[in-house]
Amino acid sequence: MNCWLEKPGSTRPGRRGRSLVRILACGALIALLLSACAAPAGTQPAANAQQTAPGETGKPTRTPFPTRRPPAGTRTPTVDPSAQPTEGATQVAGTGTPGAPASGTAAAGAVTLTFGGALNVRRGPGLAYDTVAAFETGQTVAAKAQDGKGEWLQVEVPNSTGVFGWVYSKAPTVNVSGDPLSLPDATFTDAVPAYVRNCTSHQISLRPGEIVLEPLAQQPANRQQVNPGFYEVVDLTLNAASVTTMSVTEGSELIVTQDGNGVNYTCPR
Repeated sequence: MNCWLEKPGSTRPGRRGRSLVRILACGALIALLLSACAAPAGTQPAANAQQTAPGETGKPTRTPFPTRRPPAGTRTPTVDPSAQPTEGATQVAGTGTPGAPASGTAAAGAVTLTFGGALNVRRGPGLAYDTVAAFETGQTVAAKAQDGKGEWLQVEVPNSTGVFGWVYSKAPTVNVSGDPLSLPDATFTDAVPAYVRNCTSHQISLRPGEIVLEPLAQQPANRQQVNPGFYEVVDLTLNAASVTTMSVTEGSELIVTQDGNGVNYTCPR
């Protein structure tokens, strides 16, 4: 191959010089032809950059956005596990909220009572305890504890800060918001029994409750344990003639010594 190109009028170099120039020119020409005729291994034309796998639609695959990391110095918030529904959590009908509390329930400390009528507050959880106060219609109070059954609830006595008593949550005049059983159990002492004894020769009854006290001659049936409260004494022998009224408190024992005719009796010790 003769790679030397001569120009008209040019002076040809010597034999040795011509050989060196010819070799350099041929090498440069060969390198240029090779770069133009073949692409480097591993490269593909731009038109074939998007490939499809068998069974796909041929739509170009979108490159996902890079995951953004929080700025330096920030903390990724974590979710409180206790606030998440657990396996087997119930779902309230109509709400679509898994793990939501049942209707009418609430967390501990969120049980409130609204009174639609007057209701006594007692010293302990039961009718055998003294009455210490009363709630009036329209009043609301938060319950602090319960009796272990959720029936009697411990509340702060109205107009007596720091003094606590008990109300019956099942009373028809009470509207309870929340679950009483979510409240802690409270400790309490037993009620002190109260009694009424009939020392007349007539059959006596206490109202309300229709508690019958037999005549003195039929003792011990003439003595009955009663709950604290106000009672009307009536003479059943005289067609329920009213005799008197009495107030019974814990630990007391009251004696009926007068019948419906106004006759007074002496009660043996």
